[in-house]
Amino acid sequence: MLASLIRLYDCYIAEVAARVERSKPTAQTVHILLECTFLSAVIWSIGACTALNDRPRFSADLHELCQEGHKKVGSTAFQRTKASIGLPIPQGQVFNFDFDIEAMEWVNWTKYIGNYSPPPDTPA
Repeated sequence: MLASLIRLYDCYIAEVAARVERSKPTAQTVHILLECTFLSAVIWSIGACTALNDRPRFSADLHELCQEGHKKVGSTAFQRTKASIGLPIPQGQVFNFDFDIEAMEWVNWTKYIGNYSPPPDTPA
């Protein structure tokens, strides 16, 4: 799973690098791009390995992790804080969304496939 995560994130990094080269975004924008593409890589590598009936739990846990953070409050102690995810994944199953690097937004997969009707002679 880790190897898949790294390979997938590497592909995203190449796309982010191309966008950065073209548009010269701010450091904050680059941070958001890297953060969101990493989350997308987590969803489609680690999350993709979950059993179908465990996907709602994975989705809920990832949403929760994106809302939590930790800050150092001593030499070895950490305290939970709210994280500032630049563009949080929309509510609902994380598997329903993909991060569009050019538009800088999470989009539902239906944007890519449109309406589909099976041919009339398709067996039910």
